Amino acid sequence: MRREYRGKCPFTNDNQTIHVRYKEIVMTQKRSQNYKKYGFDCIHTNECPNAENCPIYNDAPKSVTE
Repeated sequence: MRREYRGKCPFTNDNQTIHVRYKEIVMTQKRSQNYKKYGFDCIHTNECPNAENCPIYNDAPKSVTE
């Protein structure tokens, strides 16, 4: 699952959109699906010196439920 998030990027000094990847977490006796954040896609990842500490990714929810 992917979710789109937008925020201020210190590399471009502008608002940017990233796609955060979530992986399903199997939880017994739960009817809803739970997902945990595990990565993101950004068009600036290869050139950004701070991609490993992206504030947009860091601000995205650590988990989501559907």
